Amino acid sequence: MTEKQATARIEQLIQDTVAVLDPKPRLEIIESMSQPGSCVDPTDQGSPDRTVVSHSYWMRDIPRSRNGDIGQQAKRYWESKGYKITKFDGLNTNEPNINGYTQSDEFLFSIETNVDGDLNIGATSPCIWPNGTPEPSSGT
Repeated sequence: MTEKQATARIEQLIQDTVAVLDPKPRLEIIESMSQPGSCVDPTDQGSPDRTVVSHSYWMRDIPRSRNGDIGQQAKRYWESKGYKITKFDGLNTNEPNINGYTQSDEFLFSIETNVDGDLNIGATSPCIWPNGTPEPSSGT
């Protein structure tokens, strides 16, 4: 998988989730949380030259009184897709924090509530080579 393919998959995960939410949020990119990063996976002894791709968005135009409902809707949708939910809390207090991953390709996803009650939705790829395969070594 290339960085471009990982980005497309992340956007698909986020957009498909947002499409089922009511009320529908307006997404605002969080630039600082939407950049490729280093692949740090303590269970994987692979190359440090791999990266992960992440995108996160503020979910605007959602009344805070509906945050828990939005979390419930997203959780139900993700479960209906066969995704694994690894953490969910705050649904009854309008402060949802939900984490999980797609079992088929191991993309992480989340909805989180910040201290001001704002929701964000994000997704992160597994470790990938930016161009899909390792770069050829210069010594051969």
